[in-house]
Amino acid sequence: MTEQDVKKLLEIGECINIEFKESKESVNKDTYQTVCAFLNRIGGHITPNTLIPYTKNPKIARVFREIGRADELGSGVKNIFKYTPIYSKGGVPQFIEKDIFRIIIPLVPETETRSGETTRETVEKTVEKTVEKTVEKILSLIRENPKITMREIEESTGLSRRGVEWNIAKLKKEGKIRRVGPDKGGHWEVTG
Repeated sequence: MTEQDVKKLLEIGECINIEFKESKESVNKDTYQTVCAFLNRIGGHITPNTLIPYTKNPKIARVFREIGRADELGSGVKNIFKYTPIYSKGGVPQFIEKDIFRIIIPLVPETETRSGETTRETVEKTVEKTVEKTVEKILSLIRENPKITMREIEESTGLSRRGVEWNIAKLKKEGKIRRVGPDKGGHWEVTG
């Protein structure tokens, strides 16, 4: 394989852990399964204790590791076993070698939350509450010090410069604040 061949592989996102994969058209609500075209050299179920990483092409693997496009061999399987129980309420992933290599990862159905809301609804409400608190904090800071600078708002809220600018623009658009005078020497007014 030439250097040009390796570059072509990189351009399409290929690396040692990307191979032919087939997935169902839609993800089951409680399980994700995928089928991969590589073999488990020992057969049967793979667990962290029975995992024996095997590089089919050590030269290509070394190149990808050296340029940062591949992790330690076998680390993906270890991470799936480590994190699946955390994110799927105790679920255990399965890596099964038969005629094909099958990966089964249990998922938490979207509707399983304490309040009966979907996960998406919970996230949306949390984001909305966070934005509301941030807006109230900015309005409070402006009321306390109409000559407050962007830098002072950043420091008081913990927002990035871009975050402060986004919130200020939003407040201006909603008519809740307005700038009186120039950027330097002017001041803010809370209008709504």
